[in-house]
Amino acid sequence: MKKRALWWGGFLAACAAAGGCLFPEYHAYTSPFNDFTCEVPYGWSVKTDREDDHFTNVTFIGGFDPEFYLGAPSMSVRWHAADRIHKLPNGLLEMYSDSEDYIRQMLRSVYGPEVNKDYTLDLPDGNPDNAIRTINLKTANLPARFFVVNSPTKVPPGWTWGVSVDRKDKRSASLIRKHAYALVPMEGGFYVIVYPATRDGYSKHEKQFRVLLGSFKPLTHGPAGPSFKVPKAAR
Repeated sequence: MKKRALWWGGFLAACAAAGGCLFPEYHAYTSPFNDFTCEVPYGWSVKTDREDDHFTNVTFIGGFDPEFYLGAPSMSVRWHAADRIHKLPNGLLEMYSDSEDYIRQMLRSVYGPEVNKDYTLDLPDGNPDNAIRTINLKTANLPARFFVVNSPTKVPPGWTWGVSVDRKDKRSASLIRKHAYALVPMEGGFYVIVYPATRDGYSKHEKQFRVLLGSFKPLTHGPAGPSFKVPKAAR
């Protein structure tokens, strides 16, 4: 498993100190695996991970923000090859037959076995049937399965980042995860685009996440797959 990181903090700090630097809001990004392009917030750090050609991960990390669990907002683009085993950092193994299998397994293992008890899904129109819905990615003209999960989790002792205090009982604190997912089926596997926020931090970078989704365009069907051509309707 290979990991790489690219940090912009020093450059941005020096430029800001010099004064007069004007930065764009977003910049075009091409995956180091040459399998996709997208637009991401300018100045965010990039970390990558890879296990052969059946799993890749590109994570974009923003600046410090105490309303996010790890102290900073992030968004990730992951590739999972179908029916291939991937070893997680904690030593556990994962494997998915397709994007729908990923949704079933992930909801159960990460958030709990019962919807509306262990976790809830956002209902934009109040209809439970649309909690996991199909959207169209504008640039790629591809369908994606989109949903947002809300789930409480235990607060580590002494932890304050991303923690919400109950408005009625100031002594009650909890960490409410609010994670947005978009799964993009491809030949031989699928992409997972995720924004792992908290209840209080979600709205801060929801716009940036939607820009990433709208600008996301595969170049190939995964890092080792054949070339991808955008359907004519999107050109």
